[in-house]
Amino acid sequence: MATDAPESLATSTIFFLYETALAVGFVFFIPYALFRMVRTPAVRAGIGQRLSLRCGTQMPETGSRPIWIQAVSLGEVKSVTPLVRKINERSTCPVLLTTTTETGSRTARETLGDRNAIAYFPLDFSVIVKRTLNHVRPRAVVLFETEIWPNFIRAAHSLDIPITIVNGRISEKSFRSYRLIPGVFKNALSRVTFAGMQSAADAERALALGARPETVRVYGNIKFDSVPAVPSSERVERLREELMLEDGAPLIVAGSTHKGEEEAVLAAYRKVLSRFPRTRLLIAPRHPERFDGVESVIRAAGFDVRRRSGLRGKLMTDSAPVILLDTIGELACVYALASLAFVGGSLVKVGGHNIIEPASLGRPVLFGPHMHHFEDVKQSFLSEGAAVKVNDEHELCAAIMKLIEEPSYCRRLGEAAKRVVEAHRGATERYFSAIERYLW
Repeated sequence: MATDAPESLATSTIFFLYETALAVGFVFFIPYALFRMVRTPAVRAGIGQRLSLRCGTQMPETGSRPIWIQAVSLGEVKSVTPLVRKINERSTCPVLLTTTTETGSRTARETLGDRNAIAYFPLDFSVIVKRTLNHVRPRAVVLFETEIWPNFIRAAHSLDIPITIVNGRISEKSFRSYRLIPGVFKNALSRVTFAGMQSAADAERALALGARPETVRVYGNIKFDSVPAVPSSERVERLREELMLEDGAPLIVAGSTHKGEEEAVLAAYRKVLSRFPRTRLLIAPRHPERFDGVESVIRAAGFDVRRRSGLRGKLMTDSAPVILLDTIGELACVYALASLAFVGGSLVKVGGHNIIEPASLGRPVLFGPHMHHFEDVKQSFLSEGAAVKVNDEHELCAAIMKLIEEPSYCRRLGEAAKRVVEAHRGATERYFSAIERYLW
């Protein structure tokens, strides 16, 4: 806290080296950042907040001291939404929600911007985070999942601002990375007031990295509470008509795909078509900047493709076999139409994405071998026989074939997935109780 003894020379040296490494990395990153700023207006939008330039006008006003919640990107913004809404419902405390990506910021503004301040998270340089914290003056900080920013935590601690971790997750890969610079992360985690972790394994890693035992609790995964509302039947049927989906024709949805995965999905789809020619495929890339490139990949594979953005409010003129979802906010509706869902970021070494959304709609879920960011969630489904893990395009094809060939198996898998989601709900209330004392 602010009244603690001055930092030791060793601690000051550790943070000096950390900041030096950040500065060197930032210098090398500048050319790429400038290129992105020139080409992408959305990237320019948050640069003032991230650098804390003209901080008084760049950071939104909240009216009084807010609780500051940091959620790194689109997926985390969706996941933290139930907690933010619960704070809004049960207190008058203003909320500042920050993120680091344009898609995350846009979604936060659209879903939570009516009652909450939305901004970009500052870069983790001591002068920047100190300036921003002095301007915002939060009553507490909530870091969602794996948002361990050493300089930010250090600066908040020096200003006597409580620091909490909600829905904490430390994958085995992240754990190994953090242990390469143990002094920095040990110092940061030792300053945390409360660390609510998703699983016992996450809690053990937090303790091994330096979190104090009295601050660590296992409260579960808030993602099970953060699935979008079930789309209305009218909206689903309208989308079915616009995409010209035949009754009874299988629809494969490949959601949140990354580079290298579309090729595997298309190769599997080609084999599926040879036996089930009415089957359609919808691909939803994880990142909007890849939409054009993914369209080229689909065409290069020899498939006709239609982009969803060109079909709003009108019918397709023909039923192209492949649909590219190049819009934001429609994935839940698409999952509701799916016969089965493959969730990407898992055939390539990204670490996976949230499989709870399609599972909550009772859809059979498939994913690849690289799910280390969702290890606990993955095991929850696999232990109940409620999902299918595939290792490559061949196993993906075989799994899809079986699900289409055996409707009863497809139905059982979807029902089991939905039961897993329902059984794990309730973490939001536990996390709210943990931070409630900071809201008054």
